[in-house]
Amino acid sequence: MVQVHWFDKVAYYVRYLAIYVLFIGLFLPAGIGKLFGGESVPSSLFEKSWLDGTVVLSTGWTLDGIGELVVALLMIASLVTGEWFQGRTKQLLRIGLAVATLLFGVMCTGMTIADQTASAASLFFYFGATSVVYLVVRHDEREAEGKEAATGV
Repeated sequence: MVQVHWFDKVAYYVRYLAIYVLFIGLFLPAGIGKLFGGESVPSSLFEKSWLDGTVVLSTGWTLDGIGELVVALLMIASLVTGEWFQGRTKQLLRIGLAVATLLFGVMCTGMTIADQTASAASLFFYFGATSVVYLVVRHDEREAEGKEAATGV
């Protein structure tokens, strides 16, 4: 039987703390700002695109804000329910990460339409980085499932 060292346990919990701090810190203020903070669509970004002046722009802004709040709330629910403990299923966290990848993909598409290639490239990177975080979380779950199967717990 492989013994887990204390520093591996510390690294595990610090990694999950970093995930929660990053995603809650990113998505909660963004969602609140878009829905309740009086932020409006940066229409100057889209003035040369087919989206300029369409209802799609304001609807997309609102849906983006809702999506950001959903991600933040899923992360908070995951944190509160203790999904971050080793050996626990991380369904809420994984759903939050999946919704975050969807949002990054949609925002990347919007920036591409607005001909904001630098912003689109950053969002593409965020999409990829979030996908890697998802895979790490899923790996931790599968590793825990394997240990349970091996020990009969």
